[in-house]
Amino acid sequence: MTCWTCRIALNGSRERSCTYQLTSDDGRGPQNESLTGTGTAPGRVTVPAPGDGGWKLKGSAQLSGADLQLTRTGARQVGSAVFPVPVVTDGLKAAFSTVIGGGSGGDGRTFGLLDPGRRHPHRAGQRDAVITATSYAVPPPGPNRWTCNGFAALSGTYLVLTQAVQGARGSAVQGTAVPSARLKATFTAAIGGGTGADGLALLLLDAAKATPTALGAGGGGLGYAGLPGIAVTLDTHRNTGDRSANFVGVAVGGTGSPFTYAATSTAVPALRTGTHVVDVTVTTAGHVLVAVDGTQVIDTAVALPQNVLVGFAAATGSATDNHTVRGVKITY
Repeated sequence: MTCWTCRIALNGSRERSCTYQLTSDDGRGPQNESLTGTGTAPGRVTVPAPGDGGWKLKGSAQLSGADLQLTRTGARQVGSAVFPVPVVTDGLKAAFSTVIGGGSGGDGRTFGLLDPGRRHPHRAGQRDAVITATSYAVPPPGPNRWTCNGFAALSGTYLVLTQAVQGARGSAVQGTAVPSARLKATFTAAIGGGTGADGLALLLLDAAKATPTALGAGGGGLGYAGLPGIAVTLDTHRNTGDRSANFVGVAVGGTGSPFTYAATSTAVPALRTGTHVVDVTVTTAGHVLVAVDGTQVIDTAVALPQNVLVGFAAATGSATDNHTVRGVKITY
């Protein structure tokens, strides 16, 4: 008989150790074997310092060499500097030196962690700013550089791409270009309420060729056909050439009759029933992974643009459905 017990030592670092205790019937008593391992931390990014460029300066804010000067010693000044690409707050770290003085004593400065859809002033001056975060993120659909096109509209926190009417098509595209490598997108899709058509798509559009007003062909084109880039499609109507009336695919172009697909899968639940969580991951090796409700259904190699505009699109033809997206989270 051999018995195994494991004691895990969590020492506050990424290193982990485990002791296996073996008790045998050879008369030697318990014996310990130790194992150690070191985990790999997720990649981190550093927001460029204000002096390195990319920040949006407003009001009295200006750069003085590598220093950010938010106000000068004049009355009634207000200045702000905001880095325009949102970052994930989990694990974010910031450090900077600040200098306030030289005037008659008013009023102060702030360091802000802002909702991407809002803006606030920052005052006084600062230097040596270093801000790191787990990853950049695209903000969810809202009044933060998303553009709704066609029938698409926001309803609270829901993005309604089409209602259940014939001949509808809609898209919503984020205006910030982001790298495609390591992109991760999660959203909850709801399709239904009509007679069954046509489906919706997550868009990864070529940022060098597309704009936030991008809207492709309707019907089986899902609001994507004719746009540069790829789309992860949730197709619920069997148009000519489609493999079924309920499948997921990675489309790399075409008119939608059918699209040119890198891969498709019918091993998915009924997409017009209830809601479904879709996870899309772009690997550093250029593969697109798609999971529906926690089950991976596609892993395919795709030639992606280096930088993309992220968006959503949907369409109806002679048949209809509501197409809605919510719970959008886009990170690296």
